[in-house]
Amino acid sequence: MSVWRRAEGTGYVHGPRGWTSLACAVVVLAAFPVGAADWPQFLGPNRDNRSSETGLLQRWPEGGLPKLWEARVGKGFSGIAVVGDRAYTMFNRSPHVVLACFDIADGKELWAVPVEPEYRNNKVVENWGPRATPTIDGGRVYAYGPTGVLMVVDAASGRLVLRRELLKEFGGKTSEWGMACSPLIDGDRLFLTVGGKGAAFCCLDKNDGRVLWKAGTHKIGYVSPMRVDVGGRPQVIFASVDRYFGLDASSGEVRWSLPFKCDYDCNIPTPVVRGDEVFVSCFYAHKCLLLKMRPEGPRTVWESDVLCNYLSNSVLVDGFLYGFNKKDLKCVEWATGKQRWVADKHRRLFQGSLTYADGRLYVLSERGDLSLVAARPDRIEVLGEMPGVLGRRCWTAPTVAQGRLFVRDEEKLLCFDVRAR
Repeated sequence: MSVWRRAEGTGYVHGPRGWTSLACAVVVLAAFPVGAADWPQFLGPNRDNRSSETGLLQRWPEGGLPKLWEARVGKGFSGIAVVGDRAYTMFNRSPHVVLACFDIADGKELWAVPVEPEYRNNKVVENWGPRATPTIDGGRVYAYGPTGVLMVVDAASGRLVLRRELLKEFGGKTSEWGMACSPLIDGDRLFLTVGGKGAAFCCLDKNDGRVLWKAGTHKIGYVSPMRVDVGGRPQVIFASVDRYFGLDASSGEVRWSLPFKCDYDCNIPTPVVRGDEVFVSCFYAHKCLLLKMRPEGPRTVWESDVLCNYLSNSVLVDGFLYGFNKKDLKCVEWATGKQRWVADKHRRLFQGSLTYADGRLYVLSERGDLSLVAARPDRIEVLGEMPGVLGRRCWTAPTVAQGRLFVRDEEKLLCFDVRAR
């Protein structure tokens, strides 16, 4: 029996008068095609942590970037997806986890819809809230909540289209820190890590929610799925707390698996893919690997502890990886794993996250410091600093889209103008 719920004209949207029925709401029927300057999903348009933006400031002014607006959000670490003139993210707003939409011109909240009850981790009060980043595709927003609720809404209005309590349906258990997988859409297929017997990894039809396949009974971590082509056939890379898996995208058949044990079951960073090569890394595994994909299974090109990502992901630029080895920003050669530089003397480049755009790294430290760093392998070059723009526990990577830089913490969402004059 299907547990998808179609909700034409039902659900709720948050507007100036509070939570009101969508039957009474003003619905904007505009479509939002994904453009070159958009950031429609976790890690950007190509899921590689790179923005296609050009014509951006190559050095920041001494007084910092012009702030366009500031909006109120709540606890959570969901990324900011941007399509057209709208930005989307998730956060706690008691008594719900909400998916919210903002106008990128002025920061006005256009709508917010409840995904599931407010998420609270039982152990650490400060670490509450959703982790996953929404995915925008075909005029719809696909959001995955911390207790395994998948919700699909209309991107323009927030109107509920489909909702499924996947983890509950499959008999799984919420990960200790909540479900963190950001939806991967490839054609008509939607890929997620879920959990439960035979349902660790799932593929659904993005249009109607039918389960196309599910596979594996594994305890899952916090890694989001990635596509890779192997021998001309698409595979999807998934991760459990102690292994990586390559599954046939069409059938769900396991093509290979690789041991990758992580302390405290915290496998977090998402792999970096270039062609048929894949970089996997985790601080809690105390190692990183470059893998060469082959039909018979991956071959390890090199293994090291040179770049063990903690909560964030690395980015590949012109043959060099840039990322955080726990607390220090590093540059590492992709082909060899050789370290080119480490920013251990720069206190504002401390234990953070980063995004690449137009030759530059946009770096946000856990403490809330923003920096602009040249993506060059020969030396560390800081080209702008804005200390303390956000509060502590900044675990969400920056988004660069539509000539703007978006950053958030657990209280506010900021938007800066990064266009060159």
